[in-house]
Parts: sequence; structure tokens; C-alpha cells
Amino acid sequence: MVSNTKDLNPGTIFDAQALSLKNCALLLMGKAKFERALYLLDEAMYINSKVQGIQFLRAVCLWHMFRREEALVAAKGELLD
Repeated sequence: MVSNTKDLNPGTIFDAQALSLKNCALLLMGKAKFERALYLLDEAMYINSKVQGIQFLRAVCLWHMFRREEALVAAKGELLD
């Protein structure tokens, strides 16, 4: 049972979902599964592009996938946010 109507706010739910995807991506990155992690990070960005550090994590994944130009763009995006 939900005790607070604030918990039903769609924005809060989406924020939690994006953060959960980010955390799952971190676990995958720790296992060197960068392509799968990038997919989750892209999904998280689609839900909420303002999740702190998400562009940086995308840059790390892209860098390890040898997609260096895209990695630099993602890193720049993190710095500008």
C-alpha cells in the first residue's frame, strides 16, 4: 500500500527506472560487457537524460568499444551538463 501520493508521480517513477538502468549498466561494465551496458545507458537517457554521470559512463563504454569519436562527444556532453 502506498502511503504517500508523491510515490505515484510518473516523474519519480521514471527517475527511479533510469537510475536502476544506470546501476545495471555499471555492473555490466565491471564485467567488461560494454555493448550491453551502453544499450542500458541509452535506454536510461531516453527515460531521463539528466541522470548524473550517464554521459560519462557512455563515454567509457564507447571508448572501450573503440568508438573514440563518439566517446569524446559523450564526454563533452557530460562536461556541458
